[in-house]
Amino acid sequence: MEISSKTAVVVDDELITRLAFSRILEELGFTIAGLASDGFDAIELCRKHHPDIILLDLKMPIFDGSTTAERIIQENLAGSVIIVSAYCDEQTVMRAVKAGVSAYLVKPVDRRQLFPVVSIALEQQKRTSQLNERALAAENKIEEWKLIDRAKAQFAETYQISESEAYHQMQKLAMDKRTSLIQVARHLLESEPEHNLINCAKQLLMEQQGLSEKAAFKQISKFAQEQGCSMADAAKSLLENRGAMI
Repeated sequence: MEISSKTAVVVDDELITRLAFSRILEELGFTIAGLASDGFDAIELCRKHHPDIILLDLKMPIFDGSTTAERIIQENLAGSVIIVSAYCDEQTVMRAVKAGVSAYLVKPVDRRQLFPVVSIALEQQKRTSQLNERALAAENKIEEWKLIDRAKAQFAETYQISESEAYHQMQKLAMDKRTSLIQVARHLLESEPEHNLINCAKQLLMEQQGLSEKAAFKQISKFAQEQGCSMADAAKSLLENRGAMI
């Protein structure tokens, strides 16, 4: 049985071992993205190719396998890290476990041993990826609803309507423009300077004429209609003339 369309990096300080593992992985359907004899080159290969799995020896020059595994996992440079080593003392194994490796095999390793390990590692990688995608989607959805709530509150305040009515109008605008509610919300929030202008103009009229907030808004709206301009432009004119134009 083969595992198709997957990439691997093989790291061992012995050439014959690198070639042997490469041959086994190719028989299993992997494409070998690179071979390395030390931890430094292993990290660089993973940064370049982001392989689905990396087979990693522990005793190597420059960076040892444990340090290399920790770096690759911390930086998310490979889907799964599988240690293949002749060493299996408790301290070494526990360091690999704490680093987050997907599996730990003790040499010598043949095809029969490697196949189930890489199969399980790939399935775990797939499930983890799906869980991360769902978590990210949920997080994005929460952030979108926060933006929609902010836009709804701003819209309601600016046009002196209830938040329920503001939400209804935002939904209608989204349907009319054939766009999403979040896009409408973002557009409204991007116009926050206009919102602030209208609020400042309302405040000025309320102070000068003793109007309620709703009445001040109606005055600005009426002035905008008379001048044939937007609410924001009307508010700007009123502020520049300190309300004298009404």
